[in-house]
Amino acid sequence: MNLLRIAARVAAGPAVVRPDGWEAANDVPSGWTRPGHAYRGMTESEYLSHSSSGSIKSNLSYSHESEGTSFSEDAPTAESYVNYGRDDPRKTGRPTYLVEVRRGPTFYLDTDGYWKSREPVPMSDVVRTWRMSDDGAGAVVAELV
Repeated sequence: MNLLRIAARVAAGPAVVRPDGWEAANDVPSGWTRPGHAYRGMTESEYLSHSSSGSIKSNLSYSHESEGTSFSEDAPTAESYVNYGRDDPRKTGRPTYLVEVRRGPTFYLDTDGYWKSREPVPMSDVVRTWRMSDDGAGAVVAELV
């Protein structure tokens, strides 16, 4: 699916990224992933904290400080990270967020396969943000914000 068709689909309304009954898999269009970018899934509180501080830096809830701030190579992995288990919007009633950032000079590809930055990533490097929420019918949907 090309990016124009994906953009039109998202612009037309929410896209289902985790269908009803799907707990550990997703249906994020692979076309959301773009070369030269990295993706991070965040809870609402983490996203709001980064937005108010002006930069993205791990709050270390899911990692050790030596790991830096992790981003995935692709959008589906980042969605899976944030919407799995206790942070799933269908369980919490709270949205989650998926951000796409330009990979800058502070990024490096770690041996675990994740892009990392030991420096805070400026919110100005965020290219796209999706808000993901419970659609009320058992699915998680995403909308560009």
